[in-house]
Amino acid sequence: MIPARKRIREFYRKLDAVDIKINEILIAWDPIGLKEMQGYQENVVIEYARYIPEIRKVMSDKVKLSKLIYEIEGERIGYHYSSDGDKQKCINSIFTLSQ
Repeated sequence: MIPARKRIREFYRKLDAVDIKINEILIAWDPIGLKEMQGYQENVVIEYARYIPEIRKVMSDKVKLSKLIYEIEGERIGYHYSSDGDKQKCINSIFTLSQ
């Protein structure tokens, strides 16, 4: 098994600067609370990255980006765990990257 830190370094090598920033925003949002789950802290780095390609496609359109973020949490994750304020902070931060 690859140690978590090495796995994370290898993962980040595959991302460009914008992807890394989007991932950092998603990690800060952390709608399912992985950062707080014992033993899962390193997984948070990789967990939300699956959404980066979709986010990149809509990040310059705030309406589409908002719909996607709400869909990710409500339908794919399965429940709206985070507050609307936290979702809006995530949306605004990602949208700002596209400007």
